[in-house]
Amino acid sequence: MIKDVKKISEVENPLFSRREFHFEFYSEAVPSYEEVKNTLKEKFSINTDLARVKKISGKFGVQVFDVYVDVYSSAEEFKRVVKKTKQEIEAEKKAVEEKKKAEAEAKKAAEETKKAAEESKKAEAEKPAEAPVEEKPVEEKPAEESSEEVKEEVKTAEVKAEESK
Repeated sequence: MIKDVKKISEVENPLFSRREFHFEFYSEAVPSYEEVKNTLKEKFSINTDLARVKKISGKFGVQVFDVYVDVYSSAEEFKRVVKKTKQEIEAEKKAVEEKKKAEAEAKKAAEETKKAAEESKKAEAEKPAEAPVEEKPVEEKPAEESSEEVKEEVKTAEVKAEESK
């Protein structure tokens, strides 16, 4: 939880098209990179998409943390200068693989539903030829089903009455 932020210095670096900041964060615990970015966005209106937190350092027993941040002028400059870490590259690869797996599963599910629909159409096409031979009138089951439906309606009405109380 960040209590206060103080800007120590700001240096323009034209070689890398960036501004280099040094801040002091007053906090009970070491602030995370995300906390630092969110705080800078709120207090200093810094675009966090173009910012890179280089370093967060503190001293033992002191609740003051030195934070070094680079803010680039454009997304192109950010991509040109900042190289991705091994963890970031692996995370991107993993995300791409998961996306491919999800798409493959979706395609499989679509194919299965399509096959099931085709099979049901074939079964319906075959049943009318057999249906007249095996037809038997059944009148008792619908009466039982209707009594079960009435019981369910009564139960739902009771539940709604209890909820309204």
